[in-house]
Amino acid sequence: MDSEIDALEANETWIVIPLPSGQHTIGNKWVYKIKYNPNGSVERCKSLLVAKGYTQEQGTFKALFIYVDDIIVATNNSAALKDFVATLDAQFKLKDLGTLHFFLGLEIARCNKGISVSQRPFTIQLLKDTGHLGTKPVSTPMEPNIKLNNETGKQLQNPTQYRSLIKKLIYLTITTPDISFAVNKLSQYLHTHREPHFHAANRILQYLKGTLGQGLFFHASALAPLHLQAFTDKD
Repeated sequence: MDSEIDALEANETWIVIPLPSGQHTIGNKWVYKIKYNPNGSVERCKSLLVAKGYTQEQGTFKALFIYVDDIIVATNNSAALKDFVATLDAQFKLKDLGTLHFFLGLEIARCNKGISVSQRPFTIQLLKDTGHLGTKPVSTPMEPNIKLNNETGKQLQNPTQYRSLIKKLIYLTITTPDISFAVNKLSQYLHTHREPHFHAANRILQYLKGTLGQGLFFHASALAPLHLQAFTDKD
Protein backbone atom coordinates (compact mmCIF):
# COMPACT_ATOMS: atom_id res chain seq x y z
CA MET A 1 0.00 0.00 0.00
CA ASP A 2 2.87 2.37 0.80
CA SER A 3 4.47 1.57 -2.56
CA GLU A 4 1.20 2.31 -4.36
CA ILE A 5 0.83 5.68 -2.62
CA ASP A 6 4.47 6.56 -3.36
CA ALA A 7 3.97 5.71 -7.05
CA LEU A 8 0.78 7.77 -7.31
CA GLU A 9 2.44 10.78 -5.71
CA ALA A 10 5.62 10.42 -7.78
CA ASN A 11 3.57 10.35 -10.99
CA GLU A 12 1.51 13.34 -9.81
CA THR A 13 -1.69 11.37 -10.34
CA TRP A 14 -3.69 14.05 -8.51
CA ILE A 15 -3.43 17.55 -7.10
CA VAL A 16 -5.12 18.69 -3.90
CA ILE A 17 -7.63 21.55 -4.29
CA PRO A 18 -10.32 23.09 -2.06
CA LEU A 19 -13.66 21.29 -2.28
CA PRO A 20 -16.07 23.38 -4.43
CA SER A 21 -19.06 24.80 -2.61
CA GLY A 22 -22.06 22.47 -2.54
CA GLN A 23 -20.07 19.43 -3.71
CA HIS A 24 -19.12 16.28 -1.87
CA THR A 25 -16.12 14.02 -2.24
CA ILE A 26 -16.16 10.56 -3.75
CA GLY A 27 -14.67 7.95 -1.47
CA ASN A 28 -11.97 5.43 -2.31
CA LYS A 29 -11.05 1.91 -1.37
CA TRP A 30 -8.15 -0.50 -1.59
CA VAL A 31 -8.24 -3.45 -3.97
CA TYR A 32 -5.79 -6.28 -3.32
CA LYS A 33 -4.52 -8.72 -5.90
CA ILE A 34 -1.97 -11.52 -5.99
CA LYS A 35 -0.02 -11.90 -9.22
CA TYR A 36 1.19 -15.39 -10.05
CA ASN A 37 4.03 -16.77 -12.15
CA PRO A 38 3.20 -19.26 -14.95
CA ASN A 39 4.14 -22.14 -12.63
CA GLY A 40 1.59 -21.01 -10.06
CA SER A 41 4.01 -19.49 -7.56
CA VAL A 42 3.37 -16.01 -6.17
CA GLU A 43 5.17 -13.29 -8.12
CA ARG A 44 4.11 -10.35 -5.95
CA CYS A 45 1.24 -8.85 -4.01
CA LYS A 46 -0.39 -5.72 -5.38
CA SER A 47 -2.67 -3.11 -3.88
CA LEU A 48 -4.58 -0.56 -5.92
CA LEU A 49 -6.25 2.60 -4.67
CA VAL A 50 -9.43 3.18 -6.65
CA ALA A 51 -12.24 5.73 -6.51
CA LYS A 52 -15.77 4.59 -5.71
CA GLY A 53 -17.09 5.77 -9.05
CA TYR A 54 -20.41 4.07 -8.47
CA THR A 55 -21.28 6.72 -5.87
CA GLN A 56 -21.12 9.67 -8.25
CA GLU A 57 -24.22 11.38 -9.61
CA GLN A 58 -24.71 12.39 -13.21
CA GLY A 59 -23.35 15.84 -13.95
CA THR A 60 -21.51 16.25 -10.65
CA PHE A 61 -18.15 14.65 -11.38
CA LYS A 62 -15.61 15.08 -14.14
CA ALA A 63 -12.18 13.51 -14.40
CA LEU A 64 -9.41 13.21 -18.38
CA PHE A 65 -6.70 10.66 -16.88
CA ILE A 66 -5.67 7.20 -18.16
CA TYR A 67 -4.06 4.56 -15.96
CA VAL A 68 -1.96 1.95 -17.71
CA ASP A 69 -0.98 -1.19 -15.85
CA ASP A 70 1.07 -3.80 -17.69
CA ILE A 71 2.19 -3.17 -21.27
CA ILE A 72 4.06 -5.24 -23.84
CA VAL A 73 6.84 -3.77 -25.95
CA ALA A 74 7.94 -5.81 -28.96
CA THR A 75 10.72 -5.00 -31.42
CA ASN A 76 13.68 -6.57 -33.19
CA ASN A 77 15.83 -3.52 -32.32
CA SER A 78 17.28 -3.93 -28.83
CA ALA A 79 18.79 -0.43 -28.82
CA ALA A 80 15.45 1.18 -29.65
CA LEU A 81 13.79 -0.90 -26.96
CA LYS A 82 16.28 0.27 -24.36
CA ASP A 83 15.80 3.93 -25.31
CA PHE A 84 12.02 3.62 -25.33
CA VAL A 85 11.88 2.06 -21.87
CA ALA A 86 14.29 4.67 -20.53
CA THR A 87 12.11 7.47 -21.93
CA LEU A 88 9.01 6.04 -20.26
CA ASP A 89 10.84 5.48 -17.01
CA ALA A 90 11.88 9.14 -16.97
CA GLN A 91 8.20 10.14 -16.90
CA PHE A 92 6.66 7.23 -15.00
CA LYS A 93 8.08 4.81 -12.49
CA LEU A 94 8.37 1.51 -14.34
CA LYS A 95 9.17 -2.00 -13.26
CA ASP A 96 10.76 -3.94 -16.12
CA LEU A 97 9.61 -7.54 -15.79
CA GLY A 98 12.04 -8.75 -18.45
CA THR A 99 11.23 -11.27 -21.15
CA LEU A 100 7.52 -11.83 -21.61
CA HIS A 101 6.25 -15.12 -20.19
CA PHE A 102 2.75 -14.49 -18.87
CA PHE A 103 0.29 -11.71 -19.67
CA LEU A 104 -3.45 -11.45 -18.92
CA GLY A 105 -3.96 -15.20 -18.99
CA LEU A 106 -1.69 -15.69 -22.01
CA GLU A 107 1.31 -17.99 -21.62
CA ILE A 108 4.18 -17.10 -23.95
CA ALA A 109 7.16 -19.34 -24.66
CA ARG A 110 9.93 -18.83 -27.17
CA CYS A 111 12.60 -20.91 -28.85
CA ASN A 112 14.85 -20.60 -31.89
CA LYS A 113 12.01 -21.61 -34.20
CA GLY A 114 9.54 -19.00 -33.00
CA ILE A 115 7.05 -18.01 -30.31
CA SER A 116 4.12 -20.00 -28.97
CA VAL A 117 1.11 -18.42 -27.29
CA SER A 118 -1.45 -20.40 -25.31
CA GLN A 119 -3.98 -19.91 -22.54
CA ARG A 120 -3.31 -23.14 -20.71
CA PRO A 121 -3.26 -21.65 -17.15
CA PHE A 122 -6.46 -19.71 -17.87
CA THR A 123 -8.13 -22.84 -19.27
CA ILE A 124 -7.11 -24.95 -16.28
CA GLN A 125 -8.50 -22.35 -13.90
CA LEU A 126 -11.74 -22.22 -15.90
CA LEU A 127 -12.08 -26.00 -15.72
CA LYS A 128 -11.47 -25.87 -11.96
CA ASP A 129 -14.03 -23.11 -11.43
CA THR A 130 -16.70 -24.98 -13.40
CA GLY A 131 -15.94 -28.41 -11.94
CA HIS A 132 -14.78 -29.85 -15.27
CA LEU A 133 -11.14 -30.51 -14.44
CA GLY A 134 -11.88 -34.22 -14.14
CA THR A 135 -14.39 -34.33 -16.98
CA LYS A 136 -14.18 -36.79 -19.86
CA PRO A 137 -12.73 -35.12 -22.98
CA VAL A 138 -14.60 -35.04 -26.27
CA SER A 139 -13.16 -34.73 -29.78
CA THR A 140 -15.31 -31.84 -31.06
CA PRO A 141 -16.43 -28.59 -29.39
CA MET A 142 -20.04 -28.99 -30.58
CA GLU A 143 -22.24 -31.91 -31.58
CA PRO A 144 -22.55 -31.99 -35.40
CA ASN A 145 -26.34 -32.22 -35.60
CA ILE A 146 -27.33 -30.10 -32.60
CA LYS A 147 -30.36 -27.85 -33.05
CA LEU A 148 -30.53 -24.77 -30.84
CA ASN A 149 -33.33 -22.20 -30.65
CA ASN A 150 -34.98 -19.75 -28.27
CA GLU A 151 -37.97 -21.93 -27.32
CA THR A 152 -36.77 -25.49 -26.69
CA GLY A 153 -35.66 -26.57 -23.22
CA LYS A 154 -36.10 -25.37 -19.66
CA GLN A 155 -35.09 -21.78 -19.00
CA LEU A 156 -32.08 -21.36 -16.72
CA GLN A 157 -32.69 -20.04 -13.22
CA ASN A 158 -29.28 -18.35 -12.95
CA PRO A 159 -28.58 -16.38 -16.16
CA THR A 160 -25.34 -14.91 -14.79
CA GLN A 161 -23.61 -18.29 -14.76
CA TYR A 162 -24.19 -18.88 -18.48
CA ARG A 163 -23.23 -15.35 -19.49
CA SER A 164 -20.04 -15.45 -17.44
CA LEU A 165 -19.03 -18.77 -18.98
CA ILE A 166 -19.61 -17.56 -22.54
CA LYS A 167 -17.56 -14.41 -21.92
CA LYS A 168 -14.64 -16.51 -20.70
CA LEU A 169 -14.94 -18.82 -23.70
CA ILE A 170 -14.90 -15.79 -26.00
CA TYR A 171 -11.61 -14.73 -24.40
CA LEU A 172 -10.23 -18.23 -25.02
CA THR A 173 -10.80 -17.89 -28.77
CA ILE A 174 -7.67 -15.69 -28.84
CA THR A 175 -5.51 -18.81 -28.95
CA THR A 176 -8.11 -21.53 -29.61
CA PRO A 177 -9.84 -20.49 -32.84
CA ASP A 178 -11.19 -24.03 -33.21
CA ILE A 179 -13.94 -23.21 -30.68
CA SER A 180 -14.91 -19.95 -32.40
CA PHE A 181 -17.92 -21.33 -34.29
CA ALA A 182 -19.40 -23.03 -31.23
CA VAL A 183 -18.82 -20.00 -29.00
CA ASN A 184 -20.28 -17.65 -31.61
CA LYS A 185 -23.37 -19.86 -31.85
CA LEU A 186 -23.92 -19.90 -28.09
CA SER A 187 -23.32 -16.14 -27.84
CA GLN A 188 -26.55 -15.63 -29.75
CA TYR A 189 -28.52 -16.85 -26.72
CA LEU A 190 -27.14 -14.62 -23.97
CA HIS A 191 -30.57 -13.13 -23.35
CA THR A 192 -32.71 -16.24 -23.97
CA HIS A 193 -30.53 -19.05 -22.70
CA ARG A 194 -31.96 -22.43 -21.79
CA GLU A 195 -30.63 -25.78 -20.60
CA PRO A 196 -29.64 -27.02 -24.10
CA HIS A 197 -27.44 -23.94 -24.49
CA PHE A 198 -25.77 -24.56 -21.14
CA HIS A 199 -25.19 -28.23 -21.99
CA ALA A 200 -23.61 -27.16 -25.30
CA ALA A 201 -21.33 -24.76 -23.43
CA ASN A 202 -20.27 -27.57 -21.08
CA ARG A 203 -19.32 -29.65 -24.10
CA ILE A 204 -16.86 -26.93 -25.11
CA LEU A 205 -15.29 -27.30 -21.68
CA GLN A 206 -15.00 -31.05 -22.27
CA TYR A 207 -13.29 -30.32 -25.59
CA LEU A 208 -10.88 -27.90 -23.92
CA LYS A 209 -9.98 -30.59 -21.37
CA GLY A 210 -8.57 -32.68 -24.22
CA THR A 211 -6.73 -29.81 -25.94
CA LEU A 212 -4.94 -28.11 -23.04
CA GLY A 213 -1.59 -28.12 -24.84
CA GLN A 214 -2.84 -26.40 -27.97
CA GLY A 215 -2.22 -22.79 -28.87
CA LEU A 216 -0.76 -20.61 -31.60
CA PHE A 217 2.80 -20.80 -32.92
CA PHE A 218 4.43 -17.92 -34.75
CA HIS A 219 7.44 -19.00 -36.79
CA ALA A 220 10.54 -16.84 -36.50
CA SER A 221 11.20 -17.24 -40.21
CA ALA A 222 9.80 -19.24 -43.06
CA LEU A 223 11.31 -20.17 -46.40
CA ALA A 224 7.89 -20.32 -48.01
CA PRO A 225 5.11 -17.68 -47.75
CA LEU A 226 2.67 -18.10 -44.89
CA HIS A 227 -0.62 -19.69 -45.94
CA LEU A 228 -3.74 -19.48 -43.79
CA GLN A 229 -5.85 -22.64 -44.01
CA ALA A 230 -9.42 -23.12 -42.86
CA PHE A 231 -11.95 -25.91 -43.25
CA THR A 232 -15.73 -25.95 -43.35
CA ASP A 233 -18.56 -28.18 -44.51
CA LYS A 234 -20.77 -27.53 -47.50
CA ASP A 235 -23.26 -25.54 -45.40
